[in-house]
Amino acid sequence: MGKVETTDVDVVRRALDAWNARDIDAAETLAHPEIEWEVSGYLLADRGKVVRGREQFVQFGTLVFDTFAESVLEVDELTVAGPGMVVGSGGALFRGVPDGAAVTARWVRLFQIRDGMIWRSTIHATRESALAAAGVER
Repeated sequence: MGKVETTDVDVVRRALDAWNARDIDAAETLAHPEIEWEVSGYLLADRGKVVRGREQFVQFGTLVFDTFAESVLEVDELTVAGPGMVVGSGGALFRGVPDGAAVTARWVRLFQIRDGMIWRSTIHATRESALAAAGVER
């Protein structure tokens, strides 16, 4: 039996599934040691903040999970944008603790994959701008 190839889309999907399961340990295994995760679109982050490295990534995830009773990233689309690049989009739901107030938002990200792990994730206003950042001409 041959080796099963893991695609870049699979890596992103598994990372988002781990996040939605609130399994920060599983998410960490899919984060490159030098991960750069832009968090400027999140409710808890300062504008323009980038989480760097696994330790900060885990700290950020733990903060989100401690602050929100629910934090779900729904995936509408994951598209290969080139070697090692995936553009994703979807919706987000954050439900607060203890009042249960909910905030929803839309998200678009360019995920860059290195060594089978997410190395960089940047926020974009539109799918087209994420594709352009990946070098895809339309």
